[in-house]
Amino acid sequence: CQKVSQSLQDKLKEALRYVQKNYWKGLPCEVCWPRWKRHADFYVNRRYEYLTCAVVNTNRNLQKVYAEFPEAISHKFIYWVSGNNQNIDNLEKETGIRIAQKVSLPTKNAWSEYDRIKSFYTIFNPRSIVILSCGPMAEVLVKEWFEKRPDVTFLDMGSTFEPFTRGIKHRCHRGTLPKCEVCN
Repeated sequence: CQKVSQSLQDKLKEALRYVQKNYWKGLPCEVCWPRWKRHADFYVNRRYEYLTCAVVNTNRNLQKVYAEFPEAISHKFIYWVSGNNQNIDNLEKETGIRIAQKVSLPTKNAWSEYDRIKSFYTIFNPRSIVILSCGPMAEVLVKEWFEKRPDVTFLDMGSTFEPFTRGIKHRCHRGTLPKCEVCN
């Protein structure tokens, strides 16, 4: 749960406006979330090359991510940035993803730690992968850290791995999402 603040809103808008080679933006589905898609489109140039669906790692691709992602990153140094309620030991046991270092944030209102964590990009090894699962702050950190460290891969994985890290299954994990030709 994240408290809404003007500073977070401003940073999210910056992330949507930002342009950099290989900086991917995940946008809401135009069918399932038309209001939020229009809002995002206000800030994003439609001709921007690196656009994808916000749920690219879940919904229709979830089983593919579970099957292929662990092997694809197995040779990398992995950092995990999430709420302190996420258990990365379960992640390794269930998926084989080995996290080298975890950065913990409050489970509620992670944005309150923004000033403390915003400079953490300096600790990441070159060519490492940083997986973020910390609500809206993930989008802000991905933008800011990638801007300063394009030699690192930053992935906002949202709730993709919550069945393993938190024991929580959302509709995408249970296969109960309504069918959508655009996002699932």
